[in-house]
Amino acid sequence: MKTLFLILTILLTFNVNSQSGYKLYSKVWLFDFNSKTSVVQPINGLVSFRYDYLDSVNSKIDTNKIKSYLFESFNEFRNDYGKCSVVEDKQLTIDCQKYSKKLVKKYCHDKITKGAECISMLPIETFTLIKKTDGDFNKLVSECIFDIFVASKAHMSILLDEKYKEFGFGFTLEDSTIHIVIRCK
Repeated sequence: MKTLFLILTILLTFNVNSQSGYKLYSKVWLFDFNSKTSVVQPINGLVSFRYDYLDSVNSKIDTNKIKSYLFESFNEFRNDYGKCSVVEDKQLTIDCQKYSKKLVKKYCHDKITKGAECISMLPIETFTLIKKTDGDFNKLVSECIFDIFVASKAHMSILLDEKYKEFGFGFTLEDSTIHIVIRCK
């Protein structure tokens, strides 16, 4: 039931905020901002993900690999939107990683004193149709960690703002959900 609620929350977020005007550059998902019934869908034209493939996805996820790709994937994400690359602040990353663990129990923004923060949840069901021919599974997951924010104008303004030069990234995988924290200063 918790997983179903999370999926509906993610889909509703995409649907409600679909007027953000940002194109989704994804190798995994498709999202049409012009449709009145927009939802995130698999890029291969199917209309839903395979919830019966969760065990297969869980066996492919390597959190250490995903963490090693996050900084690279974030700069690729920014470059897709014509923004300059940034640097990773290792302390921010440590703080983000710690806070992502807290999101598992209580989903709310932290009380940071400077900079900005983006948080989100990402159900692993959205990775059930990734095939070996699509590329490195864990690299694709690291890219999706940023793609999840595309439907939100507020989040995108933080992630793409040129005034922020240093970023940190953290996530925790718990109960088939990735809890994401991104901070900048």
